[in-house]
Amino acid sequence: HMGMDCLKVGMIEEGMIKLKEAVEKNPLDYRIYITMGHAYLKRNDLKNALDRFEYALRNARTNYYKSYSLLLISRVHLCIGDLDNAIESIKLAVKTSPDEPEFRYHYSTYCAKKIIPKLER
Repeated sequence: HMGMDCLKVGMIEEGMIKLKEAVEKNPLDYRIYITMGHAYLKRNDLKNALDRFEYALRNARTNYYKSYSLLLISRVHLCIGDLDNAIESIKLAVKTSPDEPEFRYHYSTYCAKKIIPKLER
């Protein structure tokens, strides 16, 4: 919690130290990796953010957290301009948690991004 609190007030480096300490104590806690991924996003380090979100996905215990990890993965792919992988990740999130409207919303917006350039030609 101390790592998350540091991130909330903009103390990214201090937060990362606390999160790394938490990983040493509980290396399979997917929630720590999700938080670390957000910290890397604040640093604009998309590669490490993606790595942490993918690790969280592998260790998530519930379908919701698997889907949430996939959502975060899809957002990073979108940021790096990889629309196809963004769509595949969010599509899997919808499949894993079909009743979550947020995942469906993102899936539809990503698909629209793929279709709109074709319509503008």
